[in-house]
Amino acid sequence: MSVVVVALIVAIGAVVQIHVNGQQRRRDKREDWERQDIVANRLTARQDAIAAKAAEAAALLLANNQVVAETAARTQGQLTVIHDLVNSTMTEAKQSELVALRGQLVLMGRVMALNEEQGIASTEEDRAALEAIDARVAEVQAIVDDRVHQQQIIDDKS
Repeated sequence: MSVVVVALIVAIGAVVQIHVNGQQRRRDKREDWERQDIVANRLTARQDAIAAKAAEAAALLLANNQVVAETAARTQGQLTVIHDLVNSTMTEAKQSELVALRGQLVLMGRVMALNEEQGIASTEEDRAALEAIDARVAEVQAIVDDRVHQQQIIDDKS
């Protein structure tokens, strides 16, 4: 009987040891799960904070893009006005140059005609100058015609 009692004590000891080990493992698992939950909650909170910052950055970027678009539109309008003013001023300047060149051409022709009436022959330089002015008149006339045509195209588009 003493052998049976000893065997029983050893068996009970083993069962108790298995039970204690099982409880220890369950407690370790619960603690591990709690740690994992804490880490997961921290990660979720961090992701939420990052998402909130990203949403804020996107909203600021959108607002900034709208400001940039409005500024670009105003600038484009101002550039159009400046372009129109410069073009009209340049066209007027070219038209004035054309009038002056035509006047110079007429005066040179009259001076050469008066000189010939007085018996003074026109020199090669006189004729070359007259031809150069005539060529410049044709060139400036082409520029003015082109500028007027381009402005008409712009006006038709607006």
